[in-house]
Amino acid sequence: MGTPMRQDGLDPFSALRLHRGDLVALIGGGGKTTLMFAICAAAHERGLTAVATTTTRLHWIDDEEHNRHWVVASEFQDPISAVLQLLRSKGHAVLVRDRGEIRTKLLGYSPEELSKLRGLCPADLWAVEADGSRGRPLKAPIAHEPIIPNGATVVILVVGMDVVGSRLSERNVHRYERVAELLGTEPGVCIGADDVARVVNHRAGYLARIPAGARRVLYLSKIGKKDHREAAMAVSAMVDRTSWPEVYMGEVLDGEPRVEPLERQGKASEPFPFF
Repeated sequence: MGTPMRQDGLDPFSALRLHRGDLVALIGGGGKTTLMFAICAAAHERGLTAVATTTTRLHWIDDEEHNRHWVVASEFQDPISAVLQLLRSKGHAVLVRDRGEIRTKLLGYSPEELSKLRGLCPADLWAVEADGSRGRPLKAPIAHEPIIPNGATVVILVVGMDVVGSRLSERNVHRYERVAELLGTEPGVCIGADDVARVVNHRAGYLARIPAGARRVLYLSKIGKKDHREAAMAVSAMVDRTSWPEVYMGEVLDGEPRVEPLERQGKASEPFPFF
């Protein structure tokens, strides 16, 4: 999980202004798992211990070095001791409850269970994937989503910029019918940066699900291509900065994370409506 900092950007721990004691919840579209692991690796590089887990499901990554950090609790007689040993020896661990019917889909914990686990495994930082998106870059939540852990100090909404220019369909958008409803449009239309901003700003979307007191962070991922980077800057210019005071864009290339803060780009338009 170790990832060195790039020269042309900040590592995610520094860029996202994270601190010892943070409980970070990642919600939204594709890119959450990659960012979560990068945050934990960057915390470890600062001499901090970190645990990654989920309230939904995680995908098993077939990588020998990476998998040395995993604890599947159902496969250990004493999973807490296994996590503590990993924190002592490697500085960070990935903890999941069990394997699903598909063995590469690993099951997580309820918010109540996570509260107990945090007391038993006092890591410096916990990062929790708190939403599922089936790998789609954009999502709008339904009633029971996301499953944010109790006491979350930072909530990061992830949106993949590769969704801009694609069609509003099941192939590209998770809960695409709900997104269409929020936008007041029909499935099949081409998604623009303005549509992404409207979904992000919508009061019936994720904004209503983030607990009071948690920092709200918008992370625009997958900016490796020029048009995706431009899309991120366009979305940033239309985001309601009262609701999303912190906006970042980033990419992980060759295992190296780069995260950049995005200031409001000029005054080309007012924040897009958030209904």
